[in-house]
Amino acid sequence: MKNILVTTAIEETWGNVDDNQIFLGEWCKSYDKRHLLNNKNESTLSHHWENRKKFKKDYFYLDELNERVLASLSKALNSYHGTDKDSKYWRIVVGPWLLHFLASTWSHWESIRIAFENNSIDETYVLECDTQRQVPSNSLEAIIQFGESHIWNHLLCARILKCHYSYGVTIKKLPYSKVEYNDHSCNNGKKSIKDIATIFLSRIFKKIQKKQKVVFFSSYFRLRALVKITLKIGQLPIINDEFNDVITMPSVSISSRKAVINLDDKNEFELFIKNNIISYIPISHLEGYNKIINKSKSILPFCDVIFTATGHWYNDFFKVWCAEKVEQGKKLITSSHGGSIAYSPMIFLHEEKISNVKVVWGTPIDGRQLRLPPNKILGHKPVNKNLKRCFISIIGLEDSLYVYRCKSGPNSSMILNDYSQKVEFIKRLDIKIQKKLLVRPYSNKGWNTRQRYIDEFGINKISKHKTLLEQFNHSKIIVCTYPETTLFEAMYSGVPTILLYVEDYWDSFYPQFGDLINKMKEAEIIFSDPFDAAHHINKIWDNPYKWWHSEKVIYAREYFFEMCGSVDNNWINEWSDFFKEELKSTN
Repeated sequence: MKNILVTTAIEETWGNVDDNQIFLGEWCKSYDKRHLLNNKNESTLSHHWENRKKFKKDYFYLDELNERVLASLSKALNSYHGTDKDSKYWRIVVGPWLLHFLASTWSHWESIRIAFENNSIDETYVLECDTQRQVPSNSLEAIIQFGESHIWNHLLCARILKCHYSYGVTIKKLPYSKVEYNDHSCNNGKKSIKDIATIFLSRIFKKIQKKQKVVFFSSYFRLRALVKITLKIGQLPIINDEFNDVITMPSVSISSRKAVINLDDKNEFELFIKNNIISYIPISHLEGYNKIINKSKSILPFCDVIFTATGHWYNDFFKVWCAEKVEQGKKLITSSHGGSIAYSPMIFLHEEKISNVKVVWGTPIDGRQLRLPPNKILGHKPVNKNLKRCFISIIGLEDSLYVYRCKSGPNSSMILNDYSQKVEFIKRLDIKIQKKLLVRPYSNKGWNTRQRYIDEFGINKISKHKTLLEQFNHSKIIVCTYPETTLFEAMYSGVPTILLYVEDYWDSFYPQFGDLINKMKEAEIIFSDPFDAAHHINKIWDNPYKWWHSEKVIYAREYFFEMCGSVDNNWINEWSDFFKEELKSTN
């Protein structure tokens, strides 16, 4: 019986029925294909970031490596495009893709290394297909591939195996034609009638007002809040949706993809990055870059300040335009697109490094950060107090199949441990409370937690509410499963809320928040033990507001908003005064 290393969920690579499969991770075993695993001889590796000491060590290594690779990649891109841009320019353009690519590649590199160190492996199957069709059109497509694409991750593992393990294992090649669709567009998506009307009015305003003092794009302000702020600073409300226009990318240039960056590699992993990174870089950064540059010249020639909450991550058209403006001396202000209890690592502080100012919701943890009222919450509709709320709502969590970023929280297969914790919690609730249970699963990232909840508790336990606010409106108690934006929104709703999370995975909160976390634990708002959380809910179910309005809980809730973000009636002036000051300094 042969030991077969399996790297992804592509069944063609699993070998023969009587082989022993060594699965590189739980991501190889799709939940909807679990029947195929019956009677198979198999073992599955846990992810190496289950070891939290290793995770922290890896984070600091990748942070340092990211800087060295960015410097080398900047020189390579300047050479390719015949430009002389500085590293900040290329950090804005290519930085988001790079930090994701390094984390994704390191995750597989380490998984394969550990698999060979701890197992006797005889064979592995490698698919032979048109790899150039796997080159992403843009950053957004790339990041989706990193986290969700079986074929992309298989081909990355295959290249690692061919480059560094061909001497120790028999690599069997298989023809493969089921290549995933690649639309080669820069952006796309359906728009509602309201969106179309807003864009239409915005473009009329743009013709009236030739110069925008502040360019707002993907700002996370609700439309009403944006209108109030822009009018306050003497500007018409313009959303600049042109950055979402589709830009069709050219074909891949095979000859260009053979280039090697000039990196002072210190180990075999860095040698692999040095020799292969250009073959993975998005078309929008290489063959399609000049096309984006040319289109960007026709958009918004006049502005002083740029403000965005998400555009600097995934929209390559906006990033190139933005980098050009920053090079001309314009200010770039980025904003958190969420917030709660702040934790590190924070994606190598990418936003702080590209911004003049990064706006945050809560207590700043870096000198380049500034606190302002949460832009996503401004104008938020309050919970309807007249509705009869009778449900206990669990707000679920799911992460991508494959590691795509070096971040706190459950990465990849660790989500299954998180899911198991919630199952234990539900089973410990009193029967009368279980009857009032509604689970709002996270969107499916490959782990299919929705179907797992259905199989465990039945379809009637899955929420049918369309929005999170609608869910809150019908909730007697909210159970959040991760300490991020949803926790803030739940606390802000005023509905009795607890946080139940796998504490080991969220082990990197900044020290400034240590006292808050302790106070929230003492007030029985934060739990890491599902049995303790269930006991608490069973105890308060009949009258949760008696607990929620107790002195200790009110103190913890007020402390939460003091540390994590707050909104008062003066938010319009706070934001408009901020922009006025930034504009004043540009003059």
